[in-house]
Amino acid sequence: MGVMSAVVVLILLGIGILPVPTYGAILYKSYTVQTDRGTDILCDPYHVEKNDYVYKLFRQRGEISEKDFPEFLSIFKRLNPHIRNIDRIHPGQQILIPLKKLERDALPGQASGIVTIPFITLTNVTELLKKYAYEHKVEPGDSVSVLVSRRYVGYGSRVFQNGMRLFKLMNPSVKDINHILPGQHLLLPDPALRQEPWYPSLLDPAGKISKQAVLSGLNLPEEEASQDMADQDDSVVGFSRAATLLEGQLVGKGRYFFPRQGKKDLELDLSRVPVIMLKNGMRIIFAEGNTISEPDMKTVTSYWPNAVVAPISPTAPFDRVLNAISQLAGKKQSPNSLSFSDRGLVVKIQARWVFEEPALEGQPTRYICVTPIENPDERTPESILRYLSRHNIVLREDITGADDNRGEDPSPHLNTTVKDGVIAVSDSQALVAELLERLGYAYSRQGDITFPYAGIQVQTVANIVLRENGSPLLVDFGDFNGEAVLALAEAGFDIILMKAEDDHHTVTLKLLRILGVTFSENPTFPAVERQGVNNTSLTVPGFLIPGVGTSSTLISTTPLADEVVEWMEARELKTIVVDMGKFDSPQAEDQGGGNSP
Repeated sequence: MGVMSAVVVLILLGIGILPVPTYGAILYKSYTVQTDRGTDILCDPYHVEKNDYVYKLFRQRGEISEKDFPEFLSIFKRLNPHIRNIDRIHPGQQILIPLKKLERDALPGQASGIVTIPFITLTNVTELLKKYAYEHKVEPGDSVSVLVSRRYVGYGSRVFQNGMRLFKLMNPSVKDINHILPGQHLLLPDPALRQEPWYPSLLDPAGKISKQAVLSGLNLPEEEASQDMADQDDSVVGFSRAATLLEGQLVGKGRYFFPRQGKKDLELDLSRVPVIMLKNGMRIIFAEGNTISEPDMKTVTSYWPNAVVAPISPTAPFDRVLNAISQLAGKKQSPNSLSFSDRGLVVKIQARWVFEEPALEGQPTRYICVTPIENPDERTPESILRYLSRHNIVLREDITGADDNRGEDPSPHLNTTVKDGVIAVSDSQALVAELLERLGYAYSRQGDITFPYAGIQVQTVANIVLRENGSPLLVDFGDFNGEAVLALAEAGFDIILMKAEDDHHTVTLKLLRILGVTFSENPTFPAVERQGVNNTSLTVPGFLIPGVGTSSTLISTTPLADEVVEWMEARELKTIVVDMGKFDSPQAEDQGGGNSP
């Protein structure tokens, strides 16, 4: 994103407010609104300096420039008719830099042609600037002015003078810039900081360094942001937990000012009215009672269109905070459950709170499910979390006051080769042979048998299963005619008929029943063993056979995702997946139910 567009997006889209110290101050920057071919254009008034030229200065400046630079040049020319040659701009000229196209009445003051944007500021400007410096070890013959002029070109120019001022601020231990020693370590300002949106606020009208620097749009290192959160007092711990669980950000320190025409700026003390910012752009302002009046809220929403007020005090219990957020942003109060079908596998998620994130254009709806649990052993395995995430469901589990910070993966990735457990067949004869082999039965295809028929002993071939009690079972795929079947039955043979129209689920069901295998059909598994209804369950089309070998065996008659097989293997559940091949299983149809994401 362009340099100035970072500032514009902060205000127009309402993102980028970071935690700030309570001693922060407020600075303002004014922009102008010009009309170009019926469209309002937000513009940055700029004073041309020495060595400036359009392609160098504005290539990455503003949303228009970033998206379509040729269009940017066309708008620039129309808004600056006094610039006859775009390749020749001169120091001292005033120009308008087109930054962003505005919707009508998008900003307060837009109709007047002047927009004032407030910035939260950071007082410790010295520490800020050190992040935009590089270290230099003084060598014989070095001088500060030469070192600075190498990057801040134009010795004696205003740019050079600003570079010298920045040097002094970065190196308070250098009392005399004309006296530096070989081997001494200095911090030299990086000219790249001139492209930061807050850089103009470093300089006061006289060109001297201000004692404050704009924080808006600045990316603090993670350790600084996390420390600020750690410093939150106990009164906003519930808000902090809620923000973490919802993948949002809590701003509970500092002040924010909203300009009002003809009135004193509206001030929000974030220590009294904390704000949670969600990824979808919604801002939830926690203000108890009449802290924010209706007119004041209109001012706030003129800058933050998606802001809402939750009438909750900073000392409210965590559950009440989540309940309030769910009423304002969740849109899924009752029942707090989701379900979807994945090729016949039915997955149901029951949670304490379910939040629906509005879908972005062209993107599916995303859900965040939050459930409190008693201890880490009740956490949902990582493999299931990954599987749900692929279906746009994020499962967050709050463990006795802490967020779902897992540390080590509680369910490590296994070297699961799903294809080893897959029976890939295209007809019922091959399916029966594979199933019997996997289940440990002796099976002979086209084995010899004899039986009496019409007073004579007939010899033929048949598919023979040797059952656990030693008695044979014949599997007929339509090879025997009616009289032969009766004769075989009279001779004491048990026969199971597999019809041509039988799908793979029916074939498996018939086989298990005739073999006398104990099983449950279409079993349902909880994702994790825990008390209460708030859990994730998976209902698998197929059959669960308990106690075969060292563990139970699941025969799934629908394809299963790798993460699901990984989860089943982790719970010592031998899994056999039947590839449908040419079979059409009614079990694979979408079974719907509940709220489908």
